[in-house]
Amino acid sequence: MNILEERELVQYGFRSAKRYDLAIKMLKSYKWDEFRSLSSAQDTVGEPPVFACRFCKIPGFEHLLALANEDGKIGIQDTKSEYKERSVDNITCTQGHMNAIFDLSWSDSSLRLVSVSGDHTAMLWDVSASTVAPLGMFEGHTRSVKMAAFRPSDTNVFATGARDGLVIMWDYRCSQPNTTTIKPDNI
Repeated sequence: MNILEERELVQYGFRSAKRYDLAIKMLKSYKWDEFRSLSSAQDTVGEPPVFACRFCKIPGFEHLLALANEDGKIGIQDTKSEYKERSVDNITCTQGHMNAIFDLSWSDSSLRLVSVSGDHTAMLWDVSASTVAPLGMFEGHTRSVKMAAFRPSDTNVFATGARDGLVIMWDYRCSQPNTTTIKPDNI
């Protein structure tokens, strides 16, 4: 009998659990795997939860972890840093949206990131410098935006999907100079 069959019998009450499940026993969390959140508050009881996180896909930058929380903050955590350096001060963080951020997507060919939120917008970010710099806000959905995905091998084109039933393709190159808000053409 394998461990899964044995576990199922325990759940149905046919056997007693005399030993821990092998998978549970092997789970471990080490102090050096601990990371801090996006909030600088010392009180962690009221700290907003992280809603989305994604590792960078670019070779050599896979240690960068993008984090987004319920308050609309977005941050980049360097997971290669030593444990004693991991603090809120170590996270490059900024207020990105006015509502919860539901999804993040990294470009696979540049250090660009798109975030989508309950405020009906998407934002394109440049993280190539030591800061998280907004490149543009994309407005066109009438409900919460739930997902984002870059077109493979393209740093300028991405799609967003929202609760309004629309999937919108965005091209950052079509934005007007000196504008921060980009709207779709054919909606």
